[in-house]
Parts: sequence; C-alpha cells; structure tokens
Amino acid sequence: MNNFIFLKNRNLKELSDFVMAMELSVKESRMRTKFNRIIAEQWNIGVIAEVDAIILDRAEIGQDGKPMRKSNDNNAIQFKSITSEEEAINLITELENEEFYIDLTPSNKDMILSVANSILHSDLKVSNEVAILVDSWCEQFENALEYYEALNKEFKKTEQD
Repeated sequence: MNNFIFLKNRNLKELSDFVMAMELSVKESRMRTKFNRIIAEQWNIGVIAEVDAIILDRAEIGQDGKPMRKSNDNNAIQFKSITSEEEAINLITELENEEFYIDLTPSNKDMILSVANSILHSDLKVSNEVAILVDSWCEQFENALEYYEALNKEFKKTEQD
C-alpha cells in the first residue's frame, strides 16, 4: 500500500478541470480548492515552465526573445535543427510521462479524503475519452482511502493496548 497519490503530469490539467467542475458544499469546495492549488502549481511550474525552458533551449529565438515560428505554419516552432526538435520532443514526452505525487500525510488527510469522496461519489457524466483517466484517478483515491483506513485501525489498536 502506497502512502502517495501518483498522477501523470500529462493529465494534471484534465484532473484540475474535472474536480473544479463538481458542485460541492463549502467545506468540500475548500478542500478541492486546496487540492487544485497543489496540482495547478505542479502543472504551471513543474510542467509548463519546464516545457517552455526545453523549447527555449532548442528553438531559434527571434528578436523579441521568443521562439520563432515556421513561416509555413504559425503554430509550429522553428528549432535550431532536426536533432534539436527531436530532443525537445523526447524531453517533453518524458516530462509528461513523469509521475507527480502527493504525500498522504496527516496534514493532507482531510483534503485527500474530501476530494476522494467527491470524486468517487460524483454524479458528473464523463465522456469515453475521459473515462480512462477518471478510472486511474479513482484507483489512486481508493488506495488513499485504504491507506488512511489502515492508519486509523493501527491507531485504534495502539490506543487499546
């Protein structure tokens, strides 16, 4: 049993959107907002900022200090070379596949339990594309619930001894 929730970097934005779409009571909403701040920080600093740095290191830079765009496609970045582009793609893919974890500490317990119960008992409808992600998030939160339940049992046992 893990004492972490593991989330793929590439799915943090979808998780944020999912939890923020739920209609919750004030207490649950506060816990969700606290959780969302944690994953939003990872998304903005740990993923987006790192992707930007990877691109800046390997792209042709214009006079404005920003990566240049290919003349035939305004959205495509002009890299220094094909090797630079392949390297950027590989590094970004690796970053997106990395797991971000949230420690199941006592200070995170109320937040995790509240978000877990909100997700696991949500009435939100999910599309086929999102269903697989939601299932993986549910597994993580079910594991978190089991972890905290085991801790509670252990605590009660030591109290009785």
